[in-house]
Amino acid sequence: MAETSDGNLWAAYDGISHVDFSKGYENQSVTTLDSLNGFTSEMQPVEVVKVGEKVLFGTQIGLYTYDHSANKLVPSSIFGKRFCDGSTPIENIAETRNGDVWITIFTGTGILRKQANNSFDYDSLPIRHVPITGVWDIYEDEDAIVWVCGTEAIVRYDPNVDFDYKTPYKSFIRSVVVNDKDEIFSGNYADENGFPITHQPKEDIPVLGYDQNSITFKFGAASYDKGRALEFSVKLEGKDAEWSTWRTSGEMSYNNLPEGRYTFKVRSKNIYGNISEEAFIRLKYLLLGIERRWLTLDSSLGEFYCSTSLLN
Repeated sequence: MAETSDGNLWAAYDGISHVDFSKGYENQSVTTLDSLNGFTSEMQPVEVVKVGEKVLFGTQIGLYTYDHSANKLVPSSIFGKRFCDGSTPIENIAETRNGDVWITIFTGTGILRKQANNSFDYDSLPIRHVPITGVWDIYEDEDAIVWVCGTEAIVRYDPNVDFDYKTPYKSFIRSVVVNDKDEIFSGNYADENGFPITHQPKEDIPVLGYDQNSITFKFGAASYDKGRALEFSVKLEGKDAEWSTWRTSGEMSYNNLPEGRYTFKVRSKNIYGNISEEAFIRLKYLLLGIERRWLTLDSSLGEFYCSTSLLN
């Protein structure tokens, strides 16, 4: 429910009703909105809340307010177009003391931060890393701590704690395996004294043959907020023209690569949308064994043919 400045009430869930106390509490009148007032079943369930002096209705087809002159519900653009164009279901709305507004939409719960010009900017980051769905209520206590009550958990958010959502981090290659069994790289390099180093020495570039042409790269990233939400994009220079689409798998395999030099690269994107520093490993494929012998034979036959032609 939401109380208006004149002491009347709005109540909502599967419908919207207005309770008028202008003739006294014992003589209140109740008006339930219908299609003539702009209410449709597509709106259900409805959340009603007072933000500032304005009564707002969060519905499954966006944000609405009541236009008394037209006697009907109309879309409200107070939070921006995306919240009133019918594309964004709204489940919870809660105003804080500083004028910011917490809101739950289909993608999660975030903050509408009030700007100096009274517009709002939506910030989805503060509790994005928390696996919470089915938010029932959002409450700000006397210490300005915000409590988000959901089906799985109750989340405590302290706005006074600084957190850098843009903290840099690195991707890394855990291992490289050929033929599903032979590990040729285990995630670390060392210098001539055995001390760990971060770059790949020239002498540690694997040289692989025709009988090692099934290769799997395994990788990860040093970002630990809801780690399972990490996504990866890879590129094998020497084969791929573009980076791959983002994917959650931490492995990538290739088969039957032709002779040449390759650089495998991986980058990651964490729960906050930050893209990591790339990791890479270089390798080389040579045609060995029977394929190399056939090339040698072809070359020898070519030289023999040229010599014979000259003698003739």
